[in-house]
Formats: sequence, structure tokens, C-alpha cells
Amino acid sequence: MKKIAVITGASSGLGMEFAKQLDKLSEVDEIWLIARREERLRDLASKLRTASVVISADLSQEDWESDFVQRLEHAANADNAKIEYLINSAGLGINEKFMDTSLAANTNMLDVNMRSLTRICYLAIPFMNKGGKILNIASVAAFMPQHKFSVYAASKAYVLNFSRALNSELEDITVIAVCPNPMETEFFAKGEVPKGFKKIGVEKVEKVARKALRRAKRGKDISLQSFPAHVVRFISRILPHNFVLWFERKSDL
Repeated sequence: MKKIAVITGASSGLGMEFAKQLDKLSEVDEIWLIARREERLRDLASKLRTASVVISADLSQEDWESDFVQRLEHAANADNAKIEYLINSAGLGINEKFMDTSLAANTNMLDVNMRSLTRICYLAIPFMNKGGKILNIASVAAFMPQHKFSVYAASKAYVLNFSRALNSELEDITVIAVCPNPMETEFFAKGEVPKGFKKIGVEKVEKVARKALRRAKRGKDISLQSFPAHVVRFISRILPHNFVLWFERKSDL
């Protein structure tokens, strides 16, 4: 049987790091790299020892889906291929008030963070190996509402709850929500992360990916890398959301 890893958002950041770590672990026979920037994907593929398939796709659209399913069907029929890892790392975030952001930008964020993640899970699960793992990238922002990050935080709350519920439904597949603090990625560098989140610590993608893979193998349904992430989760459970939002406004979170 041929084992495949499918990774969205693989052209940079955490998605790229997952590809590198799976390559080092030699647990799969082929890595499918999905993102918009084809040149970056091909550059990454050239550096991996594991055989790679480059799929250039805008996940906010649906025109890539039929080709994706056809590739899976062909791999299954020709090589008895199964998906061992599905890693949904593609994501968008905008650090602005809801009404200061265009409707198109907000809708696009929802399409990438929620809709495409849901659709690729639905399309890929029939092709997954028993004992396979789905890693959906959420965020510590999933645990509470976020001032000036309202749509992003809400979309990540969806990812968190969808992942944990799906993990309960699927008997032979582990689904884990990965909830990191801001990471040293392009997303962080572009200034799309609220200032307050930068104060609580920036995580390294290597550590986030390593722990997420380890916890997925243990059958866990959530992965938090750092102590500050655990603190955020704890606070979200004990403090009223109105107080949290007031504090975020005052501290420029």
C-alpha cells in the first residue's frame, strides 16, 4: 500500500514545516503539496527526499476539487494508495475591525479557513487509511472572541469544534485541532497579528509541527504547544467574555 500525505498551505509557514518533518520521518511514500504559489511548491518539492506532487490551487474556489478527487481515485486504483496524513494548514487572517474590512475580504477568509477545510475533509476521508490522521490548524484565537480579529477568531473556533466533533464521529481516523500562538511566519511578518498576541509569545513552526504530529499519533484531539497557549485556554474558561473583550480593547490585543 502506498501512503500519501496531503498538505494545504504548503508553500510557506507551518504547512511547509509539516512537509519537511514528514519528509524526515519517512512515514509516507508521497507528499501532495497544495497552495496557490506553484513556484514555491516546486522549490519545496525539489528539496524533499520523498516523492512529491505539486497541486497549484486557490482554495477559496472550488475549481480544483474535481482534479483533486481524480488524482486520489487514480492513485487508489493504480497504486492502492491511501491518505495517511491530511494536514489543513491553509489560512487567512486580517487584523481590523469587522466594518473596516471589505465584505469580499471577510468572505474570502471564511472560504479559506472554514469552507475549503470542510470540503477537503469530506473529499479526502473516503480515501484515508485506517489509523490515518487529520490535522486541522486552528489557533489560540479559537478559545475566545477577539477584538479587531472577529472573523478570524470565529473561523478558528469553527475549526476547533468541527475537528473535535469529527474526531468523535470517525472511528478509525484521528482528527486533531492544532491551536498555536502566533508563529514566526509570513502571517506574523505582515503585521496581521494583534500586538497583544505578540506580547504573549511567538512560537517556532518547528516545535508546533513536531508536537502536533506527536499528539496526533497518540490519538489526541487538540494540540497546544506553549505554556502561554494553555494560559489563554484556561482564561477563556473562567473569565466572562465581556471582560475579556474589554481587556483586549484596553491592552490593544
